[in-house]
Amino acid sequence: MKKLSATIVIALLLLAGNTHAFLGLSCNPENKDQYQGVDCAQCHGPGATWDTLCGAFDPAKTIRIEYESPKGCDEVSGTIKIRASLQGVGAPTPASMKYELRTDPQGTPTVLTGTPPAYEASFDTTTVRDGFVALTAIPVDGNGDKINISRPPYSAPGIIPPYRGFLVNNGLDVSKPLIVIGSPLHPYPGPFAGWTPDELKGNLTFALNLAEHLGGLGFLPELCFTDATTLVLDPSDPLNENPSTVVDLMGESVAGTPLANPGTACLTSPFFEIQKPNGLDDLIENLAWGNIKQFAELGVAELNATPSVIEFYGEIIDRLTYTYNHTGDWYSTFEFREPVRGGEPVFRLKEKLKQSIAAQGTTAVLVFGNFHRSSDFEMSGDAWPIFQEAVDEINEELGTAVRLGSITNNNHMLMDYESFLRAQYLMAWELVKSAKIPAGKKVGIISAAHGSSKTTRLYDISRLYNPVLKQKIEDYINPRMASIYAADTPFKVCYSEYANDPADGLRGIGEQVWEWVNEGYDYILVYPMEWPWGSVEIWDGIRKSAVEVVDPGNTGILKRDERQRSTAVLKGTTRLIIGESLFEQRPYNAAPYHYYLAANTQLLEDRMSELTGRAKPGTVSGTLTLTGGPVAVSLPFSDSLAIQGFKITLQNAGVRATGIGFNRFAAGMVNREDMGHYIFALLAENGYAVEKVQVKRGTITAWQSGGTVHAAATATINGSDTSLNLKITLQ
Repeated sequence: MKKLSATIVIALLLLAGNTHAFLGLSCNPENKDQYQGVDCAQCHGPGATWDTLCGAFDPAKTIRIEYESPKGCDEVSGTIKIRASLQGVGAPTPASMKYELRTDPQGTPTVLTGTPPAYEASFDTTTVRDGFVALTAIPVDGNGDKINISRPPYSAPGIIPPYRGFLVNNGLDVSKPLIVIGSPLHPYPGPFAGWTPDELKGNLTFALNLAEHLGGLGFLPELCFTDATTLVLDPSDPLNENPSTVVDLMGESVAGTPLANPGTACLTSPFFEIQKPNGLDDLIENLAWGNIKQFAELGVAELNATPSVIEFYGEIIDRLTYTYNHTGDWYSTFEFREPVRGGEPVFRLKEKLKQSIAAQGTTAVLVFGNFHRSSDFEMSGDAWPIFQEAVDEINEELGTAVRLGSITNNNHMLMDYESFLRAQYLMAWELVKSAKIPAGKKVGIISAAHGSSKTTRLYDISRLYNPVLKQKIEDYINPRMASIYAADTPFKVCYSEYANDPADGLRGIGEQVWEWVNEGYDYILVYPMEWPWGSVEIWDGIRKSAVEVVDPGNTGILKRDERQRSTAVLKGTTRLIIGESLFEQRPYNAAPYHYYLAANTQLLEDRMSELTGRAKPGTVSGTLTLTGGPVAVSLPFSDSLAIQGFKITLQNAGVRATGIGFNRFAAGMVNREDMGHYIFALLAENGYAVEKVQVKRGTITAWQSGGTVHAAATATINGSDTSLNLKITLQ
């Protein structure tokens, strides 16, 4: 869910590669002489050998520091083994590995040494407080000097992160936890009413936090952080190329004649300026301006998803079955700090946490990163260290002993939940069904995921989980493909590569589109998998990725209809449809949103049960029948049943009930909206052209070795209403 215009900015600074393999041209992804004249079909077709034929980046052969334990985004306890090594073709053999461990990324390290062959060192985690620890592995030669693999003769690619982060948990006190759910959200000063000072400052806040994050990980050089000029714009029309009355990025009027600046090595977006300092870093101003410019060009300034996402986070907390004596809150990685002209930024995250801790008597702050799988860039290299900084300062000021923990980590990821996979299926199902594709057409479906850089593919923990995520989604959807279109319709998870390195060795969206266009496909449909709500990465990045190989000059693909979809015809034959996000689809197909919500809730429930020592919900199983009119569904049934007080939940089904619960006994009335989504999903997955489902009534009665779930519903199928009865017999 990264990061509005952040991807474009990062790409421009770090990841840019030449647009490659245009239809009918030679394939030369890295502009190297040895690849001139190679046929594109050989590069992009089935079985292509990327690393030898087309110069694709192969992480397994690349010189790198391999963090083997901890890997990043881990939770550890007791005495652990620290282990890292140099790997790749031509990598030197270190005399030893020096390990620096810090409870503050800028603090004094504890130093350990690992010697060949394993390069292991033991670390007793009870010697530090529970919470964040930064690990830096440094290869050392026989003279005790650092081996710098970034320099010749090794010249390793990518940017080596300054540390890998993990969390220590030797018994968090979770008697009064504060659960804080978040992700990258654009600051929201209120409904968009033009480029007001508050709106401009929101973009400046976004830019400050992005720049601090990238700078802290070594992606932005210190020399770029200077204050030599004032970036200005016309607030009535930011795209005005002849501005006269201008304001700065704080929304304050600036006297003088604006001058056009084509951009610099650090300030990559062309801009207007008044040549005098103004107490703001020029780089941060330029990042903010680039974001504003993109919003204005795309016409999306009014589509800020932050309020609906915050509401979604609240729903996750509200849907918990069990009580953990908890409170809930939200965070955005783009609002940790707020810029101040000529001064230190205001630490907004600390203020938010301090208020809650003081008022609630919080014992532990638990960070819930709302991502599909672990990511150092988003979690252990972003949220975790800054949350730890805030908690440490609060403890010092209040005399408290609050500790930091996490909900999501390598052992607790959203992609491991069936409800998450069902949400992905229902997204694809809706996109194809609503496109009303005639039978007998050649159709391909793409689930769009994040692109990658060399740094990501070498060092981020996501490199290990992206293939797993891809496989899980494909394995769930492909067996159900006959319910979406024809059973042999290909479905692929591909990667958004616009402005990223095209030779990363992963199948890009544009590469897959290129292949299918050349194979004569009639329809290609793309839906965003890793962006649940609308963002520039969907409105711009995915769309440009889709056409970058076949038709890179196509700007029509950026136009969106009332459903936030785009359509283009490629090479006069293939209709390309780019779908909307899960949140954008909700008004006319709420089932994906429901199951995405259910997956997040189940993950949180499981993790809180583990942290508090509560037994996990028991498993129930039996048979399910759904009958009425043309519908005849009979399936085995298995789920986990959570019960506390008057709350009852069938977790995988995503169905809550209200009634009486005690131990393994439950009896109550089911939530009709939840049951409607469940029946909708059952009908869709079993090949029925369902349009909507309304549940009239439903009950659940369950005990240790038996019980039933009943529901009566009306479903609209192929335009006709059908009465349905659902019965689950538990054994």
